[in-house]
Amino acid sequence: MPKLLCDTTGMTRERWLECRMHGPDGDIPYTIGGSDVAAVLGVSPWVTPLELWRIKKGLMQPDDTVNAAAKAMGLLMEPIVAQCYAKATGNTVIEDTGLYQHTDYPYALANLDFRINEAGREGVLECKTTTYHKAGDWADDQIPYHYEVQVRFYLAVMDLDFADICCMWGFNAETDMAIRRVNRDRVIEAYIFEQLDAFITSLHSDLPPDMGGVKPVLHWLLWHASTAPAKPDCPPSNSVRSRPMTSIGSSCCRWKRNRCGINSRTKKRSLTRTACGSPNRCGTTSTACWRNRMSATGLTLSPV
Repeated sequence: MPKLLCDTTGMTRERWLECRMHGPDGDIPYTIGGSDVAAVLGVSPWVTPLELWRIKKGLMQPDDTVNAAAKAMGLLMEPIVAQCYAKATGNTVIEDTGLYQHTDYPYALANLDFRINEAGREGVLECKTTTYHKAGDWADDQIPYHYEVQVRFYLAVMDLDFADICCMWGFNAETDMAIRRVNRDRVIEAYIFEQLDAFITSLHSDLPPDMGGVKPVLHWLLWHASTAPAKPDCPPSNSVRSRPMTSIGSSCCRWKRNRCGINSRTKKRSLTRTACGSPNRCGTTSTACWRNRMSATGLTLSPV
């Protein structure tokens, strides 16, 4: 069972962030929360492992302006999403304002959206919102990898067997909502905590994490933010050509396939290579464009 560190009810945002960063008593040197896990694994759309490392070391502040409006709306929508989930499933939804600590990994802290009760079984409910053009990320029973690893982390901390992720992108819960079940998998969980352990060790050792395997665009953006005083004309060709574009979950695909030996759970998104003669934002023209069929968004780049 997890350890309940404190109740966050009525906390100011500043105090809540303090508790998440070092625990309510300030006695945990470094912590990892659910929203940090994807960054540690190199599959976050927003933060690289090196950025997170620098934030944890106090060398930089998180950029709260990134996606701020969407985050604020998502927070306001959480109880509405939970209510729609309860109506769709018949499960009991229970608000949980506790901050919990893993019994074996003191750095692992969880602050849940909600708990659920399904015929006497307790689980975790994670509520998400997105836009119509991102709805395809949930098609065909898919789960975005950065959300999947987040709830797998919560299941480990809470010692529970299942979680539901409910995502809404419109006003009609019958057509504009997806509910995805994530069952606990201790093999995947062991890999996640192996990576989290290594990240915590790197913090204590003052050794920044290797950026190998991180999505090339994120790697380049971080490189540019730390080295270039002005806007770039074009990213260095080798930073984009460093490996083929697959999906944001390519690292997870590799560990699920190679480390865990569970090919049936590999969920690479389907990508197609198409002729692309239109100029990109740098004013040049590439010969190929990798485009995600589901989200219809992509990065223009030269073929690898």
